[in-house]
Amino acid sequence: MSSTREKLERAMAEQRLVRIDRRPQFADRCDGFVVAIGAKWLLVQVEVDGGHVDGYRAARLRDVKRVSRIRSFSTRVARTLPSWPPVAPPGVVLDSTRELLASAGAGRLLIGIEREALLSNAMWIGQFVTVEGKKLWMKEITTRARWRKKQAGYKLKQITTVTFDNRYLATLELAAGPPRVAEPV
Repeated sequence: MSSTREKLERAMAEQRLVRIDRRPQFADRCDGFVVAIGAKWLLVQVEVDGGHVDGYRAARLRDVKRVSRIRSFSTRVARTLPSWPPVAPPGVVLDSTRELLASAGAGRLLIGIEREALLSNAMWIGQFVTVEGKKLWMKEITTRARWRKKQAGYKLKQITTVTFDNRYLATLELAAGPPRVAEPV
């Protein structure tokens, strides 16, 4: 039986659409194309429907419990779309949580994080500010496209996914406009 990492590497090499099931208590499965694998994290270009992709989701390698091939028309359709082939965005580093957050936050107004071991269906969205000590600091935005006044801090070890470059985040960014000057940590 091949290891989980070997399955992920094979899916990436073959540009195959896969379903990734993960361990955190409230983890959602992730369907998409594996585009990069680091020492601690993997990066998936997320498939939303019928082979169309929308943004990226990074997930912890240690949380992956199953990788299975999706046998549908979606891969055939994906190969005909302008977004083919699936590729990782330049500069995203997957070897540590600190490097992932800093590189995903660089040049992007918004990223989303999840803490699925603690809460289901909740994403905290904001502008990356810094990683200081064992915490990520973000200038948060609400689901109503309003910037919060104070920065919020999240423990690195509790972050299970990092999402960026999808339509929802782009729409939220357009609606909110630029953030006000962030108050210090």
